[in-house]
Amino acid sequence: MKRAGISLLLAGVLLALVQFTGCADKPATFNRVTILLPTGSQIIGQGQTVSIQVSVLNDTAAGGVTFAPVVFGTLTQTSTTTATYTAPNPVTAETVVKIVITSVDFPNQSTTLTITVQPPPTITTTTLPTAPLNGAYNAPVTATGGVPPLSWSITAGALPAGLKLSNSTTNTVQITGKATAAGSSTFTITVTDASAGDPPSSQQLTIVVSSLAITTTSPLPSGTVGTAYDSPGLQFTATGGTGTDTWTVASGSTLPGGLTLSSAGVLSGTPTVGGTFTFGITATDSATPPAVVTSTFTLVIAQEQQLSLLNGSYAFEFSGYGTNGFVAFAGTFSANGSGGITTGEIDFNSQLGTPLNFANLLGSYTLGTDGRGTLTFTNTTLPTAPIFTFSIDANGNGRFIESDSSTTRGSGRIQLQTVTSCVVNSTGTSTYAGDFAFGGSGFASQSATNGTGPLAFAGRFTAVPPVAIGIPGSLTLGEMDTNTPGFVTIDDSTVSGSYNSGPDSTHCTLALTSASLDNPNYSVYPISSSDAFIIETDTVSGATPYISAGEMIQQIGQPFVTSGVLSGTMVGGLSGQLISGATFLPEVQVVQISGTSGSSSFQVLQEDNQAGTIFSTNGTATTDPYTSDSLGRVQGSIEFNSSFEPVLYLINTNQAFCVSIVQNAPTFGSFAPQSAGPFTALTIKSTSLIDGTSAPAVSADRDLSGFLSFDGISVVGGTQDQSTTSGNSSATVTGTYVLNSTGTTDGSGTMTLSTPTGFTGYFFIVSPTNAVVITTTPLDTNPVLIIIGH
Repeated sequence: MKRAGISLLLAGVLLALVQFTGCADKPATFNRVTILLPTGSQIIGQGQTVSIQVSVLNDTAAGGVTFAPVVFGTLTQTSTTTATYTAPNPVTAETVVKIVITSVDFPNQSTTLTITVQPPPTITTTTLPTAPLNGAYNAPVTATGGVPPLSWSITAGALPAGLKLSNSTTNTVQITGKATAAGSSTFTITVTDASAGDPPSSQQLTIVVSSLAITTTSPLPSGTVGTAYDSPGLQFTATGGTGTDTWTVASGSTLPGGLTLSSAGVLSGTPTVGGTFTFGITATDSATPPAVVTSTFTLVIAQEQQLSLLNGSYAFEFSGYGTNGFVAFAGTFSANGSGGITTGEIDFNSQLGTPLNFANLLGSYTLGTDGRGTLTFTNTTLPTAPIFTFSIDANGNGRFIESDSSTTRGSGRIQLQTVTSCVVNSTGTSTYAGDFAFGGSGFASQSATNGTGPLAFAGRFTAVPPVAIGIPGSLTLGEMDTNTPGFVTIDDSTVSGSYNSGPDSTHCTLALTSASLDNPNYSVYPISSSDAFIIETDTVSGATPYISAGEMIQQIGQPFVTSGVLSGTMVGGLSGQLISGATFLPEVQVVQISGTSGSSSFQVLQEDNQAGTIFSTNGTATTDPYTSDSLGRVQGSIEFNSSFEPVLYLINTNQAFCVSIVQNAPTFGSFAPQSAGPFTALTIKSTSLIDGTSAPAVSADRDLSGFLSFDGISVVGGTQDQSTTSGNSSATVTGTYVLNSTGTTDGSGTMTLSTPTGFTGYFFIVSPTNAVVITTTPLDTNPVLIIIGH
């Protein structure tokens, strides 16, 4: 009884609520107007009709609906809820009719029926391209109008033997196949739509089958602004066809400024604008009807040349990725100041497994007045088919990217050599002797203990020349930190090795005894008496599974004090990867480290981009206690953003190589002394600073080189080259830069570019001629580190 009483009580409450609320809370669909017929949008032809039937929910008064009048065709209401729409006849163009249907009793309720009225189909294709004899052919025939589905057929004549009409119910049909006999065929093609009252459309067409083929290949020989092109001009050639060929620029194409094409097929003139141009060239023979073929060509026009800007001996180093994974190389070349590479050497290594060496390197180069050019090595069999785009300043500092049509992409440095030979002997003429810090990055092959992935390393050694002829020099007092997939070696103080002259005078060799990198061997290419590029020359195998490249620089101040060794402020950029399972995520960082002599801690400011996720200290320095030794190794004790714990190998007290020792987060970079503040936008004012990307963290990273300018107020400009799968792509840089709220004291700021569109970056000023930038562009999961200046 008690439960029954409760139920009656609840029923009463619910009744009261219903009586109280009434209809105030009726849903919006309570009186909805619904189209019963037809279902969905309609497509009809001229003169056709559509029957319309609707209902109104809860229309107890049976008021029905009204149909808004139309301005195209006729709408007749046949009852309170039905109507008939009739399209006009004739119809000359597609017209969309929207019929608004509104409830009589509930005027706020309405819906719309869309009817598309199509004219009869009309074939719009009037000509078809020439078909190559025994070559693949695919040409569309299109129509406008018509009620689908459409039907296509050949109603008179025949297609050339070997060609056929494909199946299609749309307004486009393809003629495909391989023509097997030369000649011309005239035929009539007809299209019929689904409207019984529409007449079909027919078009007479002709296909010429010819052996006419353009034999000139793309890309065309490059040209130069202000210099007559391929003097006295480039002759296009063709084979097959009938009679004399007439040459024209293809419809819709434009030649580079200053060039013209004669009817005989000669491309000539003096280019007036630099860049990469793509255009079509058409050859027409003398047959009746004529055969017509078109080919697309690419032509690079270099800026006005200043070849003397590249003159002397240069060392270079490069890292990147190709079809078979990581690649790295280093070497030297001599430029003669007039476009020729006279002598040089290169050591190349990759995950293919076998290192390559090419001595007596030859080639050519272009170089515009803006300091940008191309470099080609002509007597190598490198799998990368190397053509490079570079930028170089008046001091011989350069950046370069690979810009050929191969699959290899990467970034590198060029440095003018003040020392061109590397000698190790017992007579006191050894190129390198004394204390050196070194570091770099690379990749572990599948043969590595913990599998494939990125690596980073830094260390130091003392180079001791041999004491007698025929006895190699030695590497002593070695230390090294390495970060390889799944494993970190911290402060390996057992590093040693040998030091010797190379097989020729261009380079020396180092053989490190280092368990962490399985005893790597390096070629050493000198930059100066205190600086050199290093490239590993081991065959990739289970015994030597790593590939690495980097730099060695002489230490100043060793032995260092073991407490409070850092003094001054240094700024650097680091690049590498986070390893998450089998996924490698690119990570880049810009970092400022400030130390005070006598204090065993340093202050850290950092901006970190982990595959598009930004971490920032926002101008608030973090104090990081450190330990150091007399050989210049400094280890911080704080792990930043779960992926960066720095170990520095000092070059001097405010310059260093840096490697992160967080497991599965190998990053590497170098730090340089930062100029004293305060900083302003005027600090980095310059009309031309080289810029380029560091070694790419992953193959999807962009590779850039070029020049940037800063106006000392807010405007940044310049030109950048970017390596793409089809070669080099040049773009103008325009945008703004501004110092952060703390930038006057720490030199930090942000950059926003309007071209390339959407680019943003975070930078630290290093000096009036040097800055480091990481990209912070939203949704960009492949951030890169850009070095500006030197």
